[in-house]
Amino acid sequence: MKPWLPGFFAVLLAGTAQAADTAATCARLAGSGICADAAASLIAAPVHTDWTPPADCNASVNDARLGAGEWLFYRAARCGDSTARIEIVPDIAPAAVRELRVAGSDRRIGAIIPASTDPKAAIMALVQSELPAKQAKNCVVVDADVAGLPDGAWSVESRGKRGAAGCGRYGAGADGDAFWLQVGRHVLFFEAGVADLPFDPATLNAVKLGGLISP
Repeated sequence: MKPWLPGFFAVLLAGTAQAADTAATCARLAGSGICADAAASLIAAPVHTDWTPPADCNASVNDARLGAGEWLFYRAARCGDSTARIEIVPDIAPAAVRELRVAGSDRRIGAIIPASTDPKAAIMALVQSELPAKQAKNCVVVDADVAGLPDGAWSVESRGKRGAAGCGRYGAGADGDAFWLQVGRHVLFFEAGVADLPFDPATLNAVKLGGLISP
């Protein structure tokens, strides 16, 4: 045996044991159960974001179950011992639409639908399902033109009227700051602007954990 091999294996085994101990004692997210440090590496890294946690709070990482082994990871406000968490509730009418809420409250913050192969078409199908045909035909998905929204955000507006309301509850809204955002195979709608959310939408990332991560 090479004279350096025993030392090499000793270092290797020590490192393995230390890694196992770290994994066993790490702070785990209550939902997915993975280590918070590992989860932090899964959130999206936005080019820019205007979101900041409320005064006297910090930013932490949290998750929300999408189903079939898939999870949302994101940066959220941690105030005291509590970290804000997105709750995805069962289907509401029409089918395949799930409501987004702040966990532990009745506060609705938006909705989530499958992106299909054409996310803009999926958005318009939902908008049109709730409006009279004459009103719906004037609505269109456009790049959101509101300062502070995440890169790639869309809004649904009346054709030719930037920021105008008139496209139902999934449209731009009276203040023009409601927006849509594609995250993986899903499209999420947020009823209010970034400043009113207890998490940073620009950091949302959808990850299927099955066998991908060993926390």
